[in-house]
Amino acid sequence: MNTIDPGPDSMQQSENAYLTTSKFDSYEELVKSVREFYYTKGYGISIRGSNSDKYVILQCDRGGSYRDIREGGFTYDIIHNPEGRISRLFIAHPLSIKLAKHLSNIFVMDCTYKTSKYNMPLLDIIGVSCFNTSFYSGFTFLEKEDEENYAWALRAFKKIIGDGNELCVIMSDRELALMNAINNVFPATTNLLSVWHIEKNVLANCKKYFGTNEAFDLFMSIWNNVIYSTTEALFESNWGGFESMYEEKKDALDYIKSIWLPWKETFVAAWTDKYMHLGNRCSSRAEGPHAKLKQYLQVSTGDLRVVKEKICLAVEHEFNEIKVKLSNEKLKLPHDGNVTFFRDLYYHVSQFALKEIHTQYKVAKDGIVFPCTGHYMATMGLPCAHYIKHWKGSTYSLNCIHPQWRIDTILLNSTNDLHDEGTDRFDDLLNELRLKYQMWPLNKKEDALSLITKLVNEYDTVFEPVIQRPKGRPPKSKKKRGVTSTTRFLSGFELVESSQRRTFIDLNAYPFDTCDLDGPF
Repeated sequence: MNTIDPGPDSMQQSENAYLTTSKFDSYEELVKSVREFYYTKGYGISIRGSNSDKYVILQCDRGGSYRDIREGGFTYDIIHNPEGRISRLFIAHPLSIKLAKHLSNIFVMDCTYKTSKYNMPLLDIIGVSCFNTSFYSGFTFLEKEDEENYAWALRAFKKIIGDGNELCVIMSDRELALMNAINNVFPATTNLLSVWHIEKNVLANCKKYFGTNEAFDLFMSIWNNVIYSTTEALFESNWGGFESMYEEKKDALDYIKSIWLPWKETFVAAWTDKYMHLGNRCSSRAEGPHAKLKQYLQVSTGDLRVVKEKICLAVEHEFNEIKVKLSNEKLKLPHDGNVTFFRDLYYHVSQFALKEIHTQYKVAKDGIVFPCTGHYMATMGLPCAHYIKHWKGSTYSLNCIHPQWRIDTILLNSTNDLHDEGTDRFDDLLNELRLKYQMWPLNKKEDALSLITKLVNEYDTVFEPVIQRPKGRPPKSKKKRGVTSTTRFLSGFELVESSQRRTFIDLNAYPFDTCDLDGPF
C-alpha cells in the first residue's frame, strides 16, 4: 500500500489530535481504529500483553527493521501480501554488485535455511572471482521454493548485473522450479547440474539395494565413470557397460534412468565441457559461503534488520580480502615467475591462472602423447598444453587469456561508484522534463508539481514476514540443538553415509575408460 508521509512535525500534531479527541465505545473499536490510523503512517500496531477487560498496551510492530532495508546503499526489491507483510525480499550489497558486474561468467545458486526467525528459504547467489574464490552476489528471502518465487528473484538479479552482462553458466541442484526459472529468465545461459548433488542423491536412494559397502562403492565408481565420459561415444559405451553390469539391480537402475539420465546433457562431461564453467562441476562451492554466513549470523532467530547487518559484515569482509589479494598480486611475482614465455602475463593475470597455465606449459615441454579435445580451453578460458606447444612466438599473448582471470582490469574501492543504467535513464528523463516544464502553462506546471510531490513523499508500508513452519525434523533432534541453532538439518545422504565405511576400489580392474584427455594435469 502506498501512503503519504506528512513529515515528523505534522505527524506529531495529527497524532496528538487523534489521541486527545478520539472516543471509543468498545475495546474492539479502539484497537481497530488505532491500527487503521497508524497503518496510514507506515506502522503496524501490536497489542501483546493487553487485558481486554482492563487496559490496552499499544506497541510499534516494526521496530525499524524494514526501514533499515532501504538504508546503507543496498539495492533491494520487495513483494508483500495483501496484508502488507513481506513475502519476498531481494537484497544486494553495492560491493557485491560491483563484483557481480565484473565477474559475471558463472554463478552458483543454492538455498540455505535457518537464517532468520521467519524460517524463509534464503536463495544465495555465489560468484567466482579471478582467484577462483567465491563471493556473495545477492540474497533473496523466498516465500516458498516454487518457479514463481525463483523467477522473481532471478529477474531482480538480472537487473543489478545489467543487460550487457550475459551469464555463461548457472550451476544449481536438480531443483526443477529453479531450473525452469533459469531457462525463462536467462534463456541464453547454460544451466549445469551439480555432480556432487547427483552423487549424494544416488547414495541416499540406491545404497539400500546393496548388501555391502564395497559393492556399493564399486557401483558409485562405475557410475562416476559414466558421468566423466569425455565424448558422447564414450558415454554410450560406458553407460552400456554400467547398465549390463547392474541389470540385476533393477531398482537402482530405474532410479538413475528416471531421475538423472534425462538430464545427462547438464552433468555428463561430454556435454558440459563445451561451456565455460571454470572447472566448477558442483554446487558444493556454495556450502562454504553458506557456512561463513551462518558464522556471522550465529543464531537463527534474528529479524530482517539483524540479518541484513550480518550480511553486510560478511560481504564487506569478503570484499576486503579480495581487494588485498588483488593489490598483492599486482605487485608480487609468483615463485616460478622467471619463465620468459609468461613475461607478458605477470602482474596482469591472477596467480591461480598462472599456475594452471604453468602446469600446461610443463606438459607441453615434456611432450604430448594424446590428442586435444579442446575441453580445457573451453571450460577454463586458458591455453592447454597442445595450444602452448604450437604457439608461434617467444612470449604468450595476454589477449589469449579470458577476462575472467585478468587482475589488471579490475578497479576495486569501497565507495559506491556503481554505474546504474536505471539512474542514468532517470537523470535523462529529469533533464527532459526540466526543459519541457519551462514551456508548459501554469495549470500543467501545477499538476506536475503536485504529482512529483506525491511521488517524493510516497512510500510502501510493509510489515514483518509471516513466521513459516520450518522444514521438518524429528522432535527429539530439535531438543538436542535448540531452536536458535543455524546448523542445517542432516540431508538424506548424510544419514545413509554415517553408517558407511568407504573402501578403496581398484578401477584398473574394470574396462571403463574415462580419462579426460585434456583436463587439468
